[in-house]
Amino acid sequence: MTRAFVDRDGDVWVPDGIDEVTREQRLVCPKPQNPGDQGDGESYPWTLSEVRHMFGPLTVQPAVTA
Repeated sequence: MTRAFVDRDGDVWVPDGIDEVTREQRLVCPKPQNPGDQGDGESYPWTLSEVRHMFGPLTVQPAVTA
């Protein structure tokens, strides 16, 4: 079980490892509500602070299955 975050638009962000440079948690949004927001190929390595800054405020979901 692991925490997930919900942004101001209702998109769910889940953990995806640790950023090798900043040592900060990386997040991905595997199923954005707007299908046009989902790209092809490898995802940009969003860090928790970047997601909070660009899409916050964030709320924490208690736990999800990894």
